[in-house]
Order: sequence, then structure tokens, then C-alpha cells
Amino acid sequence: RDQGEGNVTEGAEYVPDGGAVYWALDDGYSAGSQPATAGKDRQGNYVADAHPRVILWCQLRRDGRLAVFDESYACLALSDRHIADCLERPYPRPEAAVHGPGSAEIRGRLFEAGLMPAQSTANVDESIKELRRRIAADGNGVRGIIVHPRCRHLRHEMASYAYDAGNGKPIKAYDHGPDALRGLVWRLRGEL
Repeated sequence: RDQGEGNVTEGAEYVPDGGAVYWALDDGYSAGSQPATAGKDRQGNYVADAHPRVILWCQLRRDGRLAVFDESYACLALSDRHIADCLERPYPRPEAAVHGPGSAEIRGRLFEAGLMPAQSTANVDESIKELRRRIAADGNGVRGIIVHPRCRHLRHEMASYAYDAGNGKPIKAYDHGPDALRGLVWRLRGEL
């Protein structure tokens, strides 16, 4: 049971032998209007027009919950160096690194690093619905996705995610972590 916890919880910490680890990726590079600060504002959040590369560490728990336990966001970073830095963290290598379409360069870099890239071909609207369904508590009060508090950029983006009032489509700002996560959720939907 969720026992009153929301999605953000220390319970999302990595558990050794607690389930398969995956990376959720959204490829990016641009620092937008803030190249001098690598895309960040004074509070350390990425600015709306930055497009950082995102790597989220996620563990598919044996109970079917997905725990997002760490993150790496980077603007102006070469993909091979970013991947190498991520592999230095004290976690197991991922079973797969799930990325969106149009990520040929990052896919090649993942192969070079000995990782298994997996493309998510999720429809945006359908994968957002699936992500929302997993975020919400079910009839038993259990949330299908939990996020560790250290994932501050993902939490900021999830809180900032918005739709254009004119066309009803997601605004292309603060969507990089959510895009990475929805791609992984879509790819794993039969196991969650």
C-alpha cells in the first residue's frame, strides 16, 4: 500500500536485487538562452528553452511498481562522456536504455558503451495517458510510479508540464524528463 505517501518518496531508493534496472533517455544538447550557465537559471533549474539530455535510472520492482531513483540532466555535454559519467555511478548496468525515435547518435553511443538501446515508438497522447495512469494511485491506494526526492529536475519538470490552450498539445518546455519516463513506461507497459 501507498500508506499516504505520494509519488515522491525515499521508498524509491535503489534496492539491490529488487528488480531490473533501466535507463529512460531523452536526447538533447542545447542550453537554449543560457549557454553561459549550461541552460540553468539562478535556482539551478533548466530554463524553458533548454533541451538537456536526460538519463533516468529506474527500477522495475517485483510488485510491478517503477521506482525512479536517480537522474542525470546535461546541456552542452557530448553523449559519449555523459554515458561514461553515468556508468560510473554505483548502480548496476541497465537491462536496456530506452530512448525515443530520432536518436541514432545516442543509440550508437549506447552500443559503443556496451549497453542495449531500445527505441520507444510511443504515440505521445497514448503514452501520456499511460504515464498518468501509473502516476495516480489505483483502487488500493498504490502508485505505479514512485520518484526519489533526489530527482529534483524530473520533479520540477513534472510540476511544470503544461498544455497549449490553443491546440491542446503539450508545450515543448520542461518536458525532457517526462518524455524519457513516458517512453520507458510505454515500452514496459505489459510488465507494469
